[in-house]
Amino acid sequence: MVLILAGAAGAAEITWTLETVLSDTANRLEVITDGTLLTAVNEGSGTDSTVNGVTFQADAAGLGFPTNASGILDGSDAGIYNDLLDHLGYNYSATGGVITLSGLTVGQHYLVQLFLADNRSCCDGRIMIYGDNSGDTSNDHTAANALSQRYAITGVFIADSVSQDVMIEIQGAPGYGHLNAFQVRGIDENTFESLKNYWSMYADDIVDVADLSFFAQRWLMTGCDSPLWCGGADLDHLGGIVDWFDFAILA
Repeated sequence: MVLILAGAAGAAEITWTLETVLSDTANRLEVITDGTLLTAVNEGSGTDSTVNGVTFQADAAGLGFPTNASGILDGSDAGIYNDLLDHLGYNYSATGGVITLSGLTVGQHYLVQLFLADNRSCCDGRIMIYGDNSGDTSNDHTAANALSQRYAITGVFIADSVSQDVMIEIQGAPGYGHLNAFQVRGIDENTFESLKNYWSMYADDIVDVADLSFFAQRWLMTGCDSPLWCGGADLDHLGGIVDWFDFAILA
């Protein structure tokens, strides 16, 4: 797996889901470990960083974005994420907001997980936008959190080419983007569907027939665990099963 700057690439639709504010304590599952790791990179850093068993390889040259910066946490404590988030790669130019994943297998399900943080006074209020560079902005996702919150955002897609564009931009500044770390994993169809539909029944803040259908499809599903919780249907996060207790919360 190689990550290069934007060029001609596939533009499979990426569904953005599971935006998770990162904890500062050990033994967290915000770093997804489902499937097979293709690559994990610690952008702009000269040090490897391992979180939840995933080793993000040092990339002081900025493999995704060519320029790097350090001191991103501005002295704040991100616990186990300190080494992963205190550096970033960036490209602040009119064409700098797109990176290209290569070495993919057509028809394979993938997830890409991006890690974003910036506690500097210049940048902590920035909101990021993510997309697939297809030109169809209806698929773009605007982050719910500012960079000061320190979060991970996960997208899933089915490769329709050996490469895939990922757009990462600052809201209001098209083409200007940065990235602290990322990982890419090959996943099976079940994990893909769980991630794709994660919290979909709450996307519009209305519980309706479509939400009930989503929940019913996962009724008595077992093995529910963080961070997926059976696509969000295991509402109480207890027992690893979608059951009557979860239905009571839904109702």
